[in-house]
Amino acid sequence: MTLNLFNLLTSYLSIYFFASFLIHNIKEINAPGGYNFLVLFLVSLFVVFISGNLFKYLKKINYSFLFLALFITYFILITFITSFDISFLKQVTIGTTGGVLFGLICGIGCSLIIAKIYEISIKNRMLRNSSLVLYFIFLLITLANTFYAFETNLQNVRSDIFLIRNQLGFYQRPGSFMFIIYMILSSIGAMQITISKKISFMSLFFGFLLMTILALILMMMSQLIGSNSGTVSIFGFLIINFIFIFIIIFNKDFLNRMKIINFSNLIFSNLGIKYFFYFPMIILTLLFLLSLLLDYLGINLESLRIVGFGSTFTSIINRLEMLENFPTHLNYSPIFGNMIVDKITTGEGSYIHSLLSIITHLGIIGSFIFILFLSTLYSNLRFSGTISNLQDHIYNNKIYLIYRILTVTTVIVYCLFSSFFTWLPLWFAFGFFGLNFIKQDEKNL
Repeated sequence: MTLNLFNLLTSYLSIYFFASFLIHNIKEINAPGGYNFLVLFLVSLFVVFISGNLFKYLKKINYSFLFLALFITYFILITFITSFDISFLKQVTIGTTGGVLFGLICGIGCSLIIAKIYEISIKNRMLRNSSLVLYFIFLLITLANTFYAFETNLQNVRSDIFLIRNQLGFYQRPGSFMFIIYMILSSIGAMQITISKKISFMSLFFGFLLMTILALILMMMSQLIGSNSGTVSIFGFLIINFIFIFIIIFNKDFLNRMKIINFSNLIFSNLGIKYFFYFPMIILTLLFLLSLLLDYLGINLESLRIVGFGSTFTSIINRLEMLENFPTHLNYSPIFGNMIVDKITTGEGSYIHSLLSIITHLGIIGSFIFILFLSTLYSNLRFSGTISNLQDHIYNNKIYLIYRILTVTTVIVYCLFSSFFTWLPLWFAFGFFGLNFIKQDEKNL
């Protein structure tokens, strides 16, 4: 029991250290730092690995990792060959702004920690309650730290528009970090719901209320620093949280009857079609609540960057204009791709802001490998059988599987329409939600 409590506390501390690193860089957007928290995250993660025996998950990784490793190898090779720039290679691999490996490793680490929290929490009621208390403490501390970061930057706001002074264009990194924080806290909340034999209405209401408040603060913070991506991605994830809670509360019988749960059975079932029609209603409700908040805070909608500061939706227009560069970039090296094709042809940064940028920058070969990776990823996001919801491994939990399918799909869809393929939250989500650390045959018990 003592070891379980130690591992539970260490697991939450590890997640807290990682969140502290992210929040520090949200607060100090022009002065990246907080790497002491990142070191503490890695050290505590190592402690959990040893004392919690997380190596057992790494021994059971499935074949989707093969295509992932192949894609990353090709990505690194093409980046080096086409740029011959070590600093650029570091930036897109282990850099904390858009590093594919950095995002993936952090996502995998957080996924394994949550797997350990789940594994301990289901042992008995005392550990389950302890886990829930630690989650609410973590949520409240993160909420307080995030509000403090927002309040600090709010003191530096311009008088004409809702944007901080001396905004040097360093908004993408903190915008991504805000989204990642919300991913983590939402995921732990969803995990707590799956391990509760009977969901307390007050716990569910209080938790979701705090998560909604956190989302609103992060969205306002995103606008304050000029990140439309942070605002829209967090808003989309808030909608997914709404849908997930409605699904598990009002559709328990339908879920219990489902023998196979995967992407197609979930999205294209009667359940998925029903919530597809509810989707606009949820969006309008949340937008209405957001407008009330803006009115309460005395913030004019036209002072926000997402509406082009009252002129036009410049962010969307700029992205549409960049679509004209797609044929030029693709024709430069259609087979192998070129990671600096935009710099060579139409100007640095003029690439399309879409996941489809894989085609222009990694060519047909890289795109084919990536599609193979995605197909294996979704084939492993699957539940089959009649076993109960609660299993020894979180990767077997069919309710949490539904959450993982919804979330990883949401991140992919958002990236498809708005971000370059090295977008940090995408690769964090692949490691956090997408990858399974158990063999396929163990899922079909």
